[in-house]
This record gives sequence, C-alpha cells and structure tokens, in this order.
Amino acid sequence: MVWLTRLTQVARLARIVRLAGIARIPQLSRSPRLSRALAAPLLLGGLLCIPAAAQSVRLAWDPVPEYWIAGYHVYRSSQESGPWQRVNLELIPETWYVDETVESGEVWYYAVTAVNSSGAESFLSTPLRVVVGGARLAVSLGADRTAVAGEVVVLTAQVSGSTSPPAFVWEQTAGPQVAADSPAAGTLVLVAPETQSEIVLEFRVQVDGGAGASAASSVRVRILPRP
Repeated sequence: MVWLTRLTQVARLARIVRLAGIARIPQLSRSPRLSRALAAPLLLGGLLCIPAAAQSVRLAWDPVPEYWIAGYHVYRSSQESGPWQRVNLELIPETWYVDETVESGEVWYYAVTAVNSSGAESFLSTPLRVVVGGARLAVSLGADRTAVAGEVVVLTAQVSGSTSPPAFVWEQTAGPQVAADSPAAGTLVLVAPETQSEIVLEFRVQVDGGAGASAASSVRVRILPRP
C-alpha cells in the first residue's frame, strides 16, 4: 500500500514537471538574440543623393548596425507624405542604389527601410527630396580677366549640386608664382605682381562636394604693367 502511494506521488510529480516544462518552452526557446532578430530593425539614417547621370538618382545610406540585417528596400513618392511605392524588385544587400526609372527635371522623395533575416521591415527613413539631374556637382571661376600691376584680384568659385559643404583646394598652374590668400571658402585673393611686360597667370580650384563627388575649374588672369 505504501509502495503504491509513493508510486502515485512520483507519477503526479512527473506530470507536474512535464506540464511546467511545456509551459516554459516558448519562453526558454526565445533567447534575447532571437527576440531581437524577430523584431523590426532599427530605423536607418544618413540617406543622401550622390551626383549621377542626368536621368538617374544614386542613393546611399548608413548601414544598420545589426548583424542579422538581410538587406534594404528603396521607396519613392511624388509627395513627402506619400503614398510610397517600392522601387527595387529584390532585396538590396548593399547600402546604395541607383534608380534609373526617372527623367531629368522630375522631383521625387526617397526613403529606405531595413529588412532583417526573418522578413521584418523597419519604418521608413526620413524622406529625401531629389531633383533629378540637379545633383551633379559643378564649379566655375568665371571668364578670364585682366588686371593692372598692383590691383587686387578676387577669384570666386561658384559651386552647384553639392550634397554637403564643399571643400576647396586652390593652386597656381601657370605664370610667375604670386602670393595668394583664401580668406573665405571658395575665394582666392591676390595682388597683381609688378611687371615690365604682360604676363599671364593661371589658377585652378578643385572642389570636393562629398560622397566622392568632385569638380574643377581654371581661370587665366592677364597682368598688364602700370601705365
């Protein structure tokens, strides 16, 4: 009788343990790493437009710092508030994309989402307004000019299509070397040197507009002797 009672108690205890184990399975099987992988990825940022061909838009963005990210989707809309239409057909593994289904002069808003290995998708990034064909970096120093010895000459670089504050590198590429100063970004100031005969100076500016875009321009300055 005692033996049967103990056997019954053991059976009941085994049943309780078995039921408790089943109840805990969903919690134990979902580790913190798996929970994060099943959740939507973090919102990505750093979306920008890189100068590209006149009938295309090249986008780049910061990678999402999560190792389980499978790729990205690019969306486009004619309005900042949507509705949004996905541009890419397949998941994008890189952090850049070129949209070649646009025409020069069109205005579009772009946004990107991150997708993880379980298929969960993040919210849209902050929309980026793009004028197709309007993001090409260009710089001009204007027409050649003439100055008399002793005059102050100011060269100004006119920049367009830069996606970030441009950086300027000036150099003199021809003529007797003269002292020059750059008191402000995009400006070079020099004093026309004394000379007994006409001389020609040439200056060049290299502009870095960010995201690997660069452009250059040159100008000649003809220096005449004092009358």
